[in-house]
Amino acid sequence: MTSPPAPPVQPALPHSRGWVIGRVAGAPLILQPMWFAVAAVVTAFLVPLVASALPGIATGWTVLIAATFVVVLFASVLLHELAHAYVARRLGRPVHEVVLSALGGHTAFARGSLGPGGSALVAAAGPAVNLVLGGVLLAAAQPLLSGATLTQRATGVLVAAMASANLLVAGFNLVPGLPLDGGQLLAALVWKVTGRQHTGTVAASWVGRALAVGLVAWALGRPLVSGRTPDTFTLVWTLVVAVA
Repeated sequence: MTSPPAPPVQPALPHSRGWVIGRVAGAPLILQPMWFAVAAVVTAFLVPLVASALPGIATGWTVLIAATFVVVLFASVLLHELAHAYVARRLGRPVHEVVLSALGGHTAFARGSLGPGGSALVAAAGPAVNLVLGGVLLAAAQPLLSGATLTQRATGVLVAAMASANLLVAGFNLVPGLPLDGGQLLAALVWKVTGRQHTGTVAASWVGRALAVGLVAWALGRPLVSGRTPDTFTLVWTLVVAVA
């Protein structure tokens, strides 16, 4: 009597390139090198904005506040991804890797499915954490922004920036098109309604493409309508986000 053939072995999923800086839910936390280049560009872009918000502040402090905002944005993205990983693991889906990249981050899972309900919970976890943190920090910033001393106002600007970072991460990720969390929620909804996972994925993918085209059209058309030349930084950043 012969034994039944062994089931085929699934090939291991490859990991993204970058530095492993820790582990999350048993999976590697990977930081990609391009993050540093983008962090430097964003810091340089924010320095004059901080200076205009705080007249009379020393240049060193403007750089420090701008750089701190970038670090807080990084931490906000990390918390966002940790929330995805935590909920997925609680629902029984192993986490393959958590990646922090130049354009944000993503959490990759092992093969398998949680069904539409579980998929929606995992997708919603990240934005929910950022919305709660953003609301708490925004409330904390208000009395500081109207403080009597420059130190109080500078602290208020930093706390408000932390709130903005979390609200920005949440709002961007709730856009209803793949590969964003809003797209995952839309895909889960269509999957639940139709009973077909593929239909949900296709629908959310097409919405994502349409939104990307609309974003580029807005970046080009808005300044042209008002008789201005499109800003190079905004246009390049919009194209990068749309293509990604």
